[in-house]
Amino acid sequence: GLAFGSAAVALVAGILVARAAITPRVFDTVLADGEPVVVTGYSGPMIGVAIALGTLAGLALVAAVTDLWRRRLIGRAAHPHEERRQP
Repeated sequence: GLAFGSAAVALVAGILVARAAITPRVFDTVLADGEPVVVTGYSGPMIGVAIALGTLAGLALVAAVTDLWRRRLIGRAAHPHEERRQP
């Protein structure tokens, strides 16, 4: 439960940081009749943080799935002679 929650929080935080890292900047034109120029700005450190959060989310998800798989295998090993119930 905790690993899945951590993965979700890290993923959402990474997406929010990545969206905040990319910003449009409007520059006025130097020509009399020209339109303003929009330049997209990127924040390298914020993109790095977003990548790190995405990596942490992936690792937490792998840990959660591994834990669930391990519990399932231990549950089978604890009761090897029980018959499986058919639904």
